[in-house]
Order: sequence, then structure tokens, then C-alpha cells
Amino acid sequence: MKRMPLISALLPALCLAFSAPAEARPVAATLYPAGAVVTEEAEAIPAEGRIVLQLPAGADAASLSVSLSRGGVLSRTLTLLPGQPAPAVKALRKEADALRDSISLKSSELASVSAMRSFWSQPPYSLSAPSLEMLNGLMEKLSQDSAQQMASISKKEAALRAEIRELERKASALDARIRALGSQNADVNQCVLSVDGTGPGPVDVRWSYWLAGANWKPQYRVSADSASGQIRIAMQAELSQNSGADWDGVELTLASSNRLHSVQPPALHPWVIGQTGYDAAPRAMLAKSAGRANAKAALPASSADEAGLTWALGRMDLPASSTVTRLVGLHELGSKFSRLLRPRQSDSVWLYAALDEDALAAKPALLLPAGQASFLVDGRETARGAFSFGPSSRDIFFGIDQLMKAEVVQTAVQDDAPPAFFGGDKSDARVEQWSWVSTIHNGHDKAVSLRVEEAAPIARDAEAKISVSASPKAVLEEKKSRYVWTLSLPAREKTELRYEVKAVIPERTWKKR
Repeated sequence: MKRMPLISALLPALCLAFSAPAEARPVAATLYPAGAVVTEEAEAIPAEGRIVLQLPAGADAASLSVSLSRGGVLSRTLTLLPGQPAPAVKALRKEADALRDSISLKSSELASVSAMRSFWSQPPYSLSAPSLEMLNGLMEKLSQDSAQQMASISKKEAALRAEIRELERKASALDARIRALGSQNADVNQCVLSVDGTGPGPVDVRWSYWLAGANWKPQYRVSADSASGQIRIAMQAELSQNSGADWDGVELTLASSNRLHSVQPPALHPWVIGQTGYDAAPRAMLAKSAGRANAKAALPASSADEAGLTWALGRMDLPASSTVTRLVGLHELGSKFSRLLRPRQSDSVWLYAALDEDALAAKPALLLPAGQASFLVDGRETARGAFSFGPSSRDIFFGIDQLMKAEVVQTAVQDDAPPAFFGGDKSDARVEQWSWVSTIHNGHDKAVSLRVEEAAPIARDAEAKISVSASPKAVLEEKKSRYVWTLSLPAREKTELRYEVKAVIPERTWKKR
């Protein structure tokens, strides 16, 4: 009798421990590159003011959000339940046990057939007949029966062994999938909701949480037709989830944002400019910032918002521990196909497509998140690597042209101190001079166009004198501080390009270096 109060006190806890969780299913998910927001719903009947839910072991408890069709949630308690596998793991284990039972039955059947083989190989009986002729007839009949039985037995044995091998293969595949799921889903989280105002009868429960074990990444196939300049960008989404449960008919949305943890903007740093001249780096930073501002303003409202780009895929099945690839975008752009060389940076010639500015301006801004891509020119793969596209993108690169190369030779370097260049009685300046010769080889059987770029020298002292000469003549792009040559290279020939820079530097500048 003394134990009754203790038992009475434990009854609510025991009822809670053995109460069945709400039978839930994922109904919607927004996949990000780093995880997913998963929404589940179920119909539950509150017991003693409590509703029990189950979450995958990888769910972020702090992100849990719950809503009820009636009443409200007063509190919640989240507990890890060791030894209680996720639904998909449990189902796979049941399937694996059934396969092993089938393997045992087939093995027993094979053992019986093998016993029959032993019997017919040496039948345990003797023959007798009134005459030798009749005895030979009986022996011939027995030999024929034995041959037929042995052939039938061999056929059955081969079929049973094949069935056992196939069952063992399936069991092995199931075990591998259970191991893959088990590392993240050997246990589940139980969430106990303390509710109020739900009234009698079932209540619709809907909850969302962040799950790191589900995500997506873009994959691209970027192809170019060098003759027409037509560019085709095929974007596929590789979807995966490891929640421990199959997603059947889930409303899937893809979101491009991969900066969910960037909450605050960077701090402003002091910007110090020298007394003379200007600093090229701050100017480049200002240009980059302006480009970002324009890119944001150009974002189309129909395909992007503050959270990034989204793609609504509709209802899909996404099995546990699986990867599904789906085409989500196909874009065609006009361009001028050419090649690019930056001699002092590399001796390689790069394939690229300069996109048609008018065609881009006529279309809504094309925004594609960063992902891995295969690049093809005229149907042949030329490179594999990272790819992304935004409003400021004007060129698409396709890797290295294997039939072209450049040989760069620095032919002259001078460092002199001439007399009285800036006036005065003694030397107060230094002359520095550089000269390069680039020999460009075209190994193609046809003429190709080539764009060559070299950085334009920038004086940090306003009184420094810089002169540039080039053969053939180059065009200065002041906004990007570079010289550009546009060349046409004949088939199977080579072309020379010369670039010379001369700088006269005041004494106060070069003595500080």
C-alpha cells in the first residue's frame, strides 16, 4: 500500500512514455545549398494536454516552429530517444529481415535438392531378373531415370543458387543503405508539446525545422557553337536528403541563398589616400561596389526577393538517402566567340564568348547561383569548373584552347638616372623601361580572332611621366586601366606583339622605395 502513491505519481509519465507520436509526413521543403527548412503536418489527439511529435536526429531543435488548428502551445520538451530508429531505417531493417528469412528458406530447399542428388547418384537398392537380358533392360531403364533425375536436380540447384545470390545482393544493398542512414538516423528526437485550448477531438498540427541533412546544388552544362556564337546554359539541380524518412509528394522549392549566416554588414574601414597621385585599389573597389548596386537594382521581382532566387519544383518524391537530379533552367544567349590572351599572366589562350549587349539588355536579368559545370565548344568538352552568372556578367569562359599558345620574352629592362630631367643642377629622376615580345602561335586549320589584354601602368606620383608604345597599336580602355589588341590570326601561322613601357620617376619617389 505504501507504494501506491509512487505508482500513481509515475502513471502520467508512463502514459506519456508509451503514447504513440503523431503520424506525420513531410508536406513541403525549401532546399538551400547548406540545408533545408522542412514542414510536416499530422492529425493528433491531445492526451492529458500533451501532443507527441517526432523529429529526425539531425533536426535543429532551436529552429522548431509549431502551429495548431485550435488552441496554443504552452511549452515543449525535446528528448533524444536512443535505440529508436527513424521510420526509413525501421522499414529497411524489416525488409532486410524478410530477405534473410527468404534466404534461409531457399537454402533449406537447396539442401533438400542436394540430398536428392546424393540419392540418385547411388540409388540404395539392388536389381534382379529371371534372365540376363531382362536385367540389362532394367539397368538401362534405371540409368535413363537417374540421368533425367540428375539433370532435373542440377537445373533446380542452379536456379536456387541464382535466387539465393540475388537475395543476398539485395540484402547487402539494404545493409549498406541502413548503414548510410544509421549514421544520422540511428535515433530520433521526441518533442512533447504541452497544449491548451484544443478542446475534444483531433487537432491539425503543423511544424517546421531546419535540417542540415537535406540540400541541393546546381550543375551546369554550358555549350557554345563557335560559328554562330549561340550559347546554351542548361542548369540542373541535384537534390538530396538524409532525414531517415522517404519524402512522398513533397512540395519542393529551391532557394539559391548560401549566406544564411551573414547577419550583419561589414564594418567601414578608414580609407587613406596619399598626398599625390591616386590609389588604383580603392578605385577598383568603388567600381566593384557600383557593379553590385546595379546588380541588385536589376534583380527581377518575379524570380528573386531579399532571400535570394527561388525555383518552385512542385510536388516530388525524394527517397531517404538518395540523390535526384532535375533540369530546372535552360537559357540561350547570343555572343561573339573569340579567344583571350593575357601574356604576362599566362602563356595559355582562353576560349570565351562575349555576350551580345543588346540581347542582354532586352531580356530580364539572368541570375544563376555558383555551381560546378562542364563546358563544351562545338559538342566537345573543353573544361570543367565553377560557373555562375549575374547582371554584370558579359563574358563566359570555356577553358584553354589546346591548339594555341604564346611565348613571352622580356627583351629589355633599363634602370638609369639621367641628368636634370626635372630641372636643376644634378640628377633628380630615374628612368625605368620594360619591353616584352609575345609570339602567338595559331595551330588551327582556320583563321581565328584573338583579344590580347595588358594592364596599363598607373603612376602613384602625379609628376611621374609614363609612356607606352605597342606594335601593333593597342586601344586604351581607361575605365578598366588596360590596353587591348584585337587580332585576326591566320591558320597555322604565328604573330608577334610588342609592348613597351617607359617611366620617368622623380627622385623623392624612387629613393623611398
